[in-house]
Amino acid sequence: MKTGFCAKGFASVGKFLSEMIEKTKHEDISSAEALDVWKILNLVKENRIKDPRCAEMLKLWYENVLALLKKGKRVHFIETLPADLDFFRFWPWEALEGVKESLEMLSEREKQRKIQYRPDLSFENVSFTDVYLPDDRNEMALYRCGLCDLLSGKSSSDGDPVFRTFDGKEIVSLSQKDDVTEYEADWIYDYVVWLYVQYDVLFDPSALNVWFNSVQKRLEEGKYGNFVTTVPVFYQGYLKELLRREDMYTTAIFYRDGKMTTIKRERSGMLKKYLPSPSQPVIKEVYDWFAFSSKEREEFFKGYSDLNSDTIKLEALKIVGLPFVAAGVASPSLGVILYDILSDDDTVREILTQKESPKRMPAAEALKITIEKIMERVAEREIKNELEADLDDSWADVIR
Repeated sequence: MKTGFCAKGFASVGKFLSEMIEKTKHEDISSAEALDVWKILNLVKENRIKDPRCAEMLKLWYENVLALLKKGKRVHFIETLPADLDFFRFWPWEALEGVKESLEMLSEREKQRKIQYRPDLSFENVSFTDVYLPDDRNEMALYRCGLCDLLSGKSSSDGDPVFRTFDGKEIVSLSQKDDVTEYEADWIYDYVVWLYVQYDVLFDPSALNVWFNSVQKRLEEGKYGNFVTTVPVFYQGYLKELLRREDMYTTAIFYRDGKMTTIKRERSGMLKKYLPSPSQPVIKEVYDWFAFSSKEREEFFKGYSDLNSDTIKLEALKIVGLPFVAAGVASPSLGVILYDILSDDDTVREILTQKESPKRMPAAEALKITIEKIMERVAEREIKNELEADLDDSWADVIR
């Protein structure tokens, strides 16, 4: 089951948890479904799923778990419980009524936190996120309740445990393809953002290492596809150097008709579909205008500038209401966001690229002059469009 909850938001999470609650009225959920609930819990806890309604749905789920335990039921739904309240160190368990009391009702085996490691142990029913193997590989740490029974079988495979889990095997399989579907990319991204905070600390990242190695290889070969969207923009390493600049946009600020709309994404390549076409920047790496606080902006316009200032031009375009987009790329070296300015409007492109007089003057005066220049071009364009429309009508008359 490839869920991709990070990409789907509350509608999907709420629907899924509602279905799970309804399902437990008649039967138990599956281990795969229990893992998905657990995944949602982690993603909400780490603020990767940001809608507060998702936390409310989780609260309903754990109230349901407690009610089932009070009825004496025990099966896969207990696998949605953390093996210990330490899990909630930075998120109080009180936010989810029923968790603490539920843990108190389970047997020691059901909430067992450690198990002796055996090379022949079966891992095919658990996730690679479920267990941690210390370097000496004597004892494994378990993070969810009810895993002991899932790990009790024997396996004929002698590979590392992470590659014998159902999702570890799937990730390795997907890494061998030229590309993945959007659905599969969403599923992988869930694991990436879930594990990034605890990366290489609580879990064995081997499966994701294989995946990112495959992404790097495809990019080096000049390939491109949905696999790019599995890379978070906060990913550190050589891989980011292979991505296109437009894939690294984290923020897009849209200006049109005096209105501003902001869109943010943490996944590489996900903002491109919202950008003007073609998405080549008119100018690159504008910083000061977007970094200004209200006080700084006020001070800027009290000072001196010239007509070539990006700040002056962008402020004028914003006031006139012409469409442009400021697409942000984080600069690790500077610790700021640098904005590329994109627009498919000819007047905007002309204003931003045209060289003006370098003569310095009061910034407020430079702004006024720039606005007048833009209005003249807008008027000329409107007259041209009207003439072209009239010409089209006259030809229509001739044809008739």
